[in-house]
Amino acid sequence: MADWLCAWLQTRIVGFDSLSRLMLFIFDFDSTLAELNVDWSRVKKEVLEYADAIGAKTDPSLHLVNISNDISADEETKKEVDRIFRKHESRATKAGDFLVYPSTVPTLNALREKGHKTAIASNNTEETIREVVERGRLPVDAVRGRNSVFRPKPFPDMLDSLMEEFHTPKKETFMTGDNFWDEGSGKAAGVKTFIIKPGTLNISLFTSVL
Repeated sequence: MADWLCAWLQTRIVGFDSLSRLMLFIFDFDSTLAELNVDWSRVKKEVLEYADAIGAKTDPSLHLVNISNDISADEETKKEVDRIFRKHESRATKAGDFLVYPSTVPTLNALREKGHKTAIASNNTEETIREVVERGRLPVDAVRGRNSVFRPKPFPDMLDSLMEEFHTPKKETFMTGDNFWDEGSGKAAGVKTFIIKPGTLNISLFTSVL
């Protein structure tokens, strides 16, 4: 085959790969895609009561996320902590006491229309996320909640699981959230992370990577 033809074919193949590459966009849930009206102070109180009952030592001045991770030393305690979360979250979903931000669905749709995958990785329970996804008709391809893995954020387990599911490399995976647990999980997983204020998600956020 002539050299010029080989070069032309290589150019076409490289161009095709760059246009068709699959990227995975992972989002936090509460305060990133939606707002779930849960009294987290009550959740924290109940988790601390459980910690005291089983003799688990933790600092009550810490954030609920830290306390929950501290006392979830094994499958049994982790399951009970997840149950407490789910109990309070389900009250909000059953009452319809949640808000999907106006820009959420258009942003997710825009990413999927470009041929990319969208997913949620949240410290809410998976059941709660799926209820809001269904009722709010959020166009997402996968969901991971705190009870989907043993170690919730800021550990990288949810993100690692999603990258494995969609076979996307770290350089083609992006995490978006609103707090340092999201930032921490993104860093731990080795992926680029966007931190935004609640309700400000927009497709323009990803201009630099699309």
